[in-house]
Order: sequence, then C-alpha cells, then structure tokens
Amino acid sequence: MVEHLLPAVVAIFLWWFATGLILYLDGMRRETFAYSLGAATLLLGAAVFGLHATSDLATPHGAVVGFLGGLAIWGWLELAFLTGFVTGPERSACPPGLRGWGRFVRATRTLLHHELAILSALLWTANLTWDGPNRIGLWTVLLLFGMRLSSKLNLFLGVRNSNAEFLPDHLRYLGTYFGKARGNPLLPFSLAGSVAVAGLLLWTAFAPGADSFTAVGFTLLGTLAALGALEHALMLLPLPATLLWGWGFRSRGFSAELGQCDPGGLERLLQAVARGTYGRVDRLQGVVLVGEGWVRFDVAAGQPSLSPAAGQDGPGRVTATGRVDGSRLRAAFEACSATRMRRYPA
Repeated sequence: MVEHLLPAVVAIFLWWFATGLILYLDGMRRETFAYSLGAATLLLGAAVFGLHATSDLATPHGAVVGFLGGLAIWGWLELAFLTGFVTGPERSACPPGLRGWGRFVRATRTLLHHELAILSALLWTANLTWDGPNRIGLWTVLLLFGMRLSSKLNLFLGVRNSNAEFLPDHLRYLGTYFGKARGNPLLPFSLAGSVAVAGLLLWTAFAPGADSFTAVGFTLLGTLAALGALEHALMLLPLPATLLWGWGFRSRGFSAELGQCDPGGLERLLQAVARGTYGRVDRLQGVVLVGEGWVRFDVAAGQPSLSPAAGQDGPGRVTATGRVDGSRLRAAFEACSATRMRRYPA
C-alpha cells in the first residue's frame, strides 16, 4: 500500500507547491526574474544529471528521481515562460475583431518559442533515458506537455473559468487570445481523455504482479494525470485559483482606478486591510470620490487614515504594495465601487 499511497501524496504536494512557487516568483519585481531563472537552471542541471544517472535504475528510487527530474525540467520551462524569457515573437494583444485562422496563427506566435523549447526538452529527455529501462522522467515531461497543450487549445476556444489571474502583468496580453465561452466542443474530449490516461496509468500501477518500480513510477504518473483531469474540470467551474494557491499570489501588488465608493464600505475595507485580512499589505494609498467630495486614504503600519482631498479630477486611484492577496483585495474593491484593476509586480 505504501508503494501507492506515498507516491500519490508526493505527486499531489509537488503539483500544488511547485505551481504556487512559480506563481510567487513571477509575481515579484522583474529585476528578480534573472535570479529566479538562474536558480532554476541550477536545478535543471541537477535534474539532467539525475535522469542520466538513473536511466538504468528500474527501482522505486530510480522512479522517484526520474519523476523529480521531469518535474524540474517542466518547472524550468514554465518559469522561463511566465517570467517572459521564453515566449514567442508576438508580444501584443489580439487585434479587436480578429477571428478564425488569423487569430489562431497570431496566438501561436505568442507561444512559439516556448513550444519549441518544450519539444527540445522532450528530445533531450528522450536522449537521456531512452536506452535504459527507467523512462519515468520522459513520460513525466510528455504527460505534462500533453495536458498543457490541451489546456491551451481549450483556453483559445473558450471556457467558463480561464483563471487569467495566473498571468503576470507583463503577459497580460495573452488573455486577449482566450476565447469567451462557457465551454467548447473540445473540452469534454479533453476531460474524458485525461481521465482515461489517468485510469490506464493507475491500472498499470495496481496491476497484479506489478513490481515495485512499476507500482511507484506509474502511481506518480497516474496521480499527475488525474490532477490534469482536475485542472480541465476546473475550467467548467467558476472557482478562483486563490482557493488553492492564494499564497502564490501574495508577491503581487496592484493598482486600480476607482469609481465612486460607498463610504461605509470603504471604511470597513480599510479596517480589514489593516487587520491583515488580505495578506501583509506594507502600504495602501488612494484617493476616491465619496458622495460629493474626494477622500484620500492611507493604510500604513497597520493603521488606516482618511482625509479630505480637494482639487481632484478624473477617476480615483488606489495602489498597494507588499505580500498582498491581490485577487481577494481586488474583489473587495470591486464590491465597494466600479473598479478597473491592473496588477503589477510588487
């Protein structure tokens, strides 16, 4: 039982933690991105060495090292993409009204370099592992590639929950290529295919007579495929990503333009910010129209303050810095006023 339960727990934890860590790193200031990718590159080097060293090791230990190596390679690819180092030649929003094949070609150009990097990583991993019996690292990268490709196609066609908040500010233009629909014809097949792959891998892991290498390795892969099926299912549900990775978003601050605010709602919101309800907010400042007059507000050192602000023109504005739970704070300001948000790395 340990050969199945422990690998499943490990796969779930690594999926959750690695996703949150990447979100946290790409939400930091852009000058930190080179250091983050440099550290990931060192980890990538260790992964390559581990895959090569264990390619002939068909044991539970070899299966775990192969799985971790595959995750490290994929983590480098994701971090390189989300920090903007490896994306594509097109780095602008989709023109209004562009449809059909033209939109698909332009969307592909936004990701082209990243897709080529993934294919190179697949060939590289295959070269490291193909001659040995332990190909768990290769199957891990291939499985993640298949799940991500399916997700990208579904986002392009349109889903109910795109989780666009995963995109950092410098990649916000990618959201303009997401389709606007509650679902699409591909999604049921993607979901069914993910479930089928997970079932096949887990059936192999639990098959009578399966050795310990197969049991551990295919439990890791089957759990990862099941999590991929879960990600596809979440596209159908209006659940915010902060439910699972709220801590990963806390490196992101935001700025906002505000419409007219409700006085009582604004005061309660500032008090909640001061109590730490929305994470560690180092400083929150803004000016907003309340009733017939403008009010300046500030939260610093855990203390909110409000004062009249004369001579203002145009929309109000709020900015926040710190380890902010930006998605929840954004929702709170939207409830207080007609708000248009623009997140930026804090």
